[in-house]
Amino acid sequence: MSTEKLSLGRLKYSKEENFEHNSAAAASPEFCRCGAFSKEGFIEHQQNLCLRCGAKTAAYCGCGFIAAFNLLSTEGKKPEIPALVSEFEHGLVLGGVLGTSPLFMLRFLQKNFSSARLYFSRRRFLKSGPRRGVIFYMRKNFSAHYAAFSAAENGAFRFYNYRGEGFAQSMEEFFAEKDRRLFLCYAVE
Repeated sequence: MSTEKLSLGRLKYSKEENFEHNSAAAASPEFCRCGAFSKEGFIEHQQNLCLRCGAKTAAYCGCGFIAAFNLLSTEGKKPEIPALVSEFEHGLVLGGVLGTSPLFMLRFLQKNFSSARLYFSRRRFLKSGPRRGVIFYMRKNFSAHYAAFSAAENGAFRFYNYRGEGFAQSMEEFFAEKDRRLFLCYAVE
């Protein structure tokens, strides 16, 4: 979820209209050149996506489906974005005002990765030796974000839709960032 101001206004939306809009946007030749995608095809800049997600936009509350897209992409599976957004609309809290439900993310990952596991403890998560997954974190201002990750070189991890294309750091560095209050860690194999 972005750091945009929280608003409970305009919570109604049409899943069918969103799907039509997103299908047309994704079919446009400009879609892949909108600045949201890395050279490898990962979504790295959600603020550049011109998609609807629930009662909001992908720029506001799309990090859940984006993390799922990026994680599936690490396996070479590129889901159809409009269909993925539509599926994730079932897991939005208050039409997307509060983003994607962490339990919905767990169910989605369990459906797509037989080994998906949720960790509430950072220590246990790190001890499990994760190679790929998704991390949900909440900031001090109560905005939240999902970021997918995969093992990179030299013990570092590549984080997608986090700080730009190809950003890598250790898990310890990721968890040490000062503006974080809560973590939910999903590991898959």
